[in-house]
Amino acid sequence: MFSQFHLQADRLMLGVLWLITLYAFGLAFWHDTWAAALVIGGGTASSLSLLYRLIGGSRAYRCLMGVAFMVLAALHIQQSHGMLEMHFSVFVLLAFLLYYRDWLPILCAAAVIAVHHVAFFALQQGGAQVWVVRGDGGWPVIFIHAAYVVAETLVLLVLAVHGAREAAASEDLQRTSAHLLREGEPVDLAYRSGAGNRLAQRFNRFLGLLDQLVSRVVAAGGELHDTSRHLSRSTAELNQCAEALLGATAQMGGAIEQLTQAVVQVSADAEHAAHTAQQADRDASA
Repeated sequence: MFSQFHLQADRLMLGVLWLITLYAFGLAFWHDTWAAALVIGGGTASSLSLLYRLIGGSRAYRCLMGVAFMVLAALHIQQSHGMLEMHFSVFVLLAFLLYYRDWLPILCAAAVIAVHHVAFFALQQGGAQVWVVRGDGGWPVIFIHAAYVVAETLVLLVLAVHGAREAAASEDLQRTSAHLLREGEPVDLAYRSGAGNRLAQRFNRFLGLLDQLVSRVVAAGGELHDTSRHLSRSTAELNQCAEALLGATAQMGGAIEQLTQAVVQVSADAEHAAHTAQQADRDASA
C-alpha cells in the first residue's frame, strides 16, 4: 500500500540523509573527525542509496532510513564532543520521519538513539574517547534527554497512525474515482468503495443517492418520451381532421355557390315568366 508514495518519500529522505552527511563532512574540520565522517557518514549514505535500488518503497527501507538518521545524529554529537545543540538534530530528524505516515520507522529511530545515549554515555563515563554530553551532568542529563525523546516519539506515533489512516482513505477514494471515471467507459454508479472508514461510507452513500437520482431522471425521461410519442400521434390525427374539415368546407363552399347560381336562375326564370304572362294579358285585352 502507498508504494508509489513511499518511493517518492524515500527519495526525499535519501536527499535529507545526504545533506546531513555533507554537514558531517563540514563538522570534520572542527576536531579532525574525517575518518568518522567518511566511514560512518559516507558509508551510511552510500549504503542507503544502494538499498534504495533494491528495496526502496518497502517498510524495511523506511526503518533503515530511521536508523540511518539517528546514526548521523549520533555522529554529529560525537564530532562536536557532545555539544548540547547537536542533540536538537535528534528531534528534528524524528519529526522528518513523520512524512512516511508509518509508526515503525519512528519507533526504530527512537530505540536506536536511546541505545546510543545509554551505551555511549557509559563508555564516556568509563574514559573512552566517545562523547554524548559535555561537562559533568551525569546520568540525570541523559534521562532528561530520554524523557523528551520518549514524549516526542509518543506524539509522533499517534500522528503517524492517524496519517496512515487518512492516507489509506484518500488512496481508496482515488481508486474509486478512477473506476468511476474510466476513459471511454460509462460511469458505473453501482460501484462502491470497499473501505470501512467514515469517508468511504459517506462517499458510498453519496453514490447511492446519485444512483437513485439518475434512475429517477432516466425513468422520467422514458415517461416524457412516451408522452411525446402520444402527443405526436394526437397532433397527426388532428392534422388529418383539419385537412378533412378543410376539404369539407371547400366542398360546402362550392355547393353554396351552385345553389346561389340556381336561385338566381330561378329568379330570372320567374321574372321572365311573369313578364310573359303580363304581355299575354295585354294582348288578350286588345
